[in-house]
Amino acid sequence: MSEGGNYTAAEKQELGKNLRELEEKMLGTEGYRIGMRIRALNASFNIFYQNYFILNDVLSEIGKSGSLVSTFAKQDMKSLDKFNSTVALVFHNFLAGAKTLVDHTRVFKNDLYKGTDFEREYQNRVSKNFVRSPIVQFVQRLRNYTLHTRLPVTTARIHIKKVGPQRQAKLSGSISLDVGKLRAWDGWTARSREYPDAQGDKVEIKTIADQYFSVIRAFYDWFGMRQSQLHHQEFEELQDKFREARQRWLEAWGQHDKDV
Repeated sequence: MSEGGNYTAAEKQELGKNLRELEEKMLGTEGYRIGMRIRALNASFNIFYQNYFILNDVLSEIGKSGSLVSTFAKQDMKSLDKFNSTVALVFHNFLAGAKTLVDHTRVFKNDLYKGTDFEREYQNRVSKNFVRSPIVQFVQRLRNYTLHTRLPVTTARIHIKKVGPQRQAKLSGSISLDVGKLRAWDGWTARSREYPDAQGDKVEIKTIADQYFSVIRAFYDWFGMRQSQLHHQEFEELQDKFREARQRWLEAWGQHDKDV
């Protein structure tokens, strides 16, 4: 390298060639391939995650704002229909995102782990947490009902709770799923039917979403931890290539790790 960090044309060409070779080595590692697949799956989980929180925010706002109570008091059917339509929209997105995550995870598993010892561990976890879970099976079948049959019937409800020493009435609102009407659908499996059969005629959508999200989050916490363990060596190799490329850049600019 010429003095002062200035390069001759030949030196620039050689530096560029070396850095391109290092980049190709990084992109060619198994750790990079696995990391990109994990990143894509994380994007699918984030869609599900965001849909859940959007749904939760909408339901919480309806419940605490008093606007639903006021709408009932005024018998404002137009506004009430708007509440139900908004909930139907975000609940539809939550259900669609939930099944999208299931399908993307299955493809991810088959791509990376089909025929491995970990596939058996994975399938045991899926069977325990998902296949045998009434809430999980209910939500996934409800997704089929919602996307392929019709939107489920929802009902706005007002709740009265006595609070404080004076036992003052506190009003709140919620949106519930009409479970009674859903039971007539012939698309339920035996396990998915267990959840609605254990409910009354109505169950709050927030309750359904919270219970399902809790199970899904626990599974993906476990899955992410196991991926870190399974691919530790591949990720270390990728990090080595990255550190090598970084050091080349630092040396090219006359710097060292301690200077940055």
